[in-house]
Amino acid sequence: MQDFARGLSTEPRAGEAHDALAELIRGSRTALPLTAWRGNRDARKATGLDVTALESLIGVTHRLTGFVAASLDWTIAVHEFTRPPLRGGAFLVQLRIPIGVHVGWLPPIGSERLRYQQELLLYRPTVRYWAVDRRNPALPVLVCEVMNDDS
Repeated sequence: MQDFARGLSTEPRAGEAHDALAELIRGSRTALPLTAWRGNRDARKATGLDVTALESLIGVTHRLTGFVAASLDWTIAVHEFTRPPLRGGAFLVQLRIPIGVHVGWLPPIGSERLRYQQELLLYRPTVRYWAVDRRNPALPVLVCEVMNDDS
């Protein structure tokens, strides 16, 4: 499904699942501002940059591809999605999500054994990178705002 969303697959069943999930997300909006967290083991793979160069993203507005999952619990994002760090270095993304952004809330529909992850799903979100928090030098935090767009 993610490959289909990124234009890397034309498999019909993946396309049907993609369309259904994208429609579910487009039909739901945040009622309150949220902060969600996404862990990344490899900054190079996620951003094209080494973890030491994340500051060069500050001020950039970027549309992400495919489905983007994030947890409302930063400890889940840290412990399950940043370890072990890979070549480009691990980092955490703090997603500030304002009222009205399209999101899918996965716990009610996802795997029961993964509900503890408190995961939400965005589809092709546009984000603006605001800052890099390096108070913990071992795990920098890239702070971004999810833009409220309906495209």
